[in-house]
Amino acid sequence: MNFNVQTRAANGKGANRQLRMKGLTPGIIYGKGEPRMVQMRADYATRFVHGFKGVIKPFELVIEDGAKTQTITAIVQDAQFSNWGDRILHVDFREVDDNTIVREDVPVEIAGVSPAVKFGGVLQVIRRRVPVTCKLKDLPEHILVDVSNLNFGESIHFNHVPYPEGVKPIIKGRNPTIATVAGKKRNANDEAAAAAEAEQAAAKAAANTKGGKAAPAKAAPAKAAAPAKAPAKK
Repeated sequence: MNFNVQTRAANGKGANRQLRMKGLTPGIIYGKGEPRMVQMRADYATRFVHGFKGVIKPFELVIEDGAKTQTITAIVQDAQFSNWGDRILHVDFREVDDNTIVREDVPVEIAGVSPAVKFGGVLQVIRRRVPVTCKLKDLPEHILVDVSNLNFGESIHFNHVPYPEGVKPIIKGRNPTIATVAGKKRNANDEAAAAAEAEQAAAKAAANTKGGKAAPAKAAPAKAAAPAKAPAKK
């Protein structure tokens, strides 16, 4: 995968604004030696950076300086977009090699099925990514988290996960939760009561539908009229 940029001399807000008006995006390359100012087509840069979807992937960065070109291995370290996210404003590249130490939020991949789920538990994934640090060559595509032994009320934290060799989680002062099982285990009495309730509901429904619609309820007999009072004696 290649991406082309061109060197530039002008710097500062005014110069960057002029570049954007021409459909170009300013950028900078960090890494070995002094930082280098570059520019690139904004439409190409937008598609290129969005294609990484926030994941670190090394690529070949071709630097055009007049008639001369130089190709280096780089990563997109940072990118600034407009408030609507449809226009790229600035790109930071970083020159790297296989032994460059990088920091990345690696996606979590859940493996296995918690036995608690079979008894009414709910598996809750709290963290979808784990921040790690490692050499670029050791950077994994995902972190595998096995929940097949996770029971009610138990959790898996950052330091419970077996990481690939050379990969270390970044933990600052606490040990965040990746996944946990919530809920209360159903016991035999709960299941028996639920089964009995379901059976009663089914029987009631069958009785109501047997022989068609249920007969209308009989009206209550009217009360007898009270006897008339005898006329008063004179």
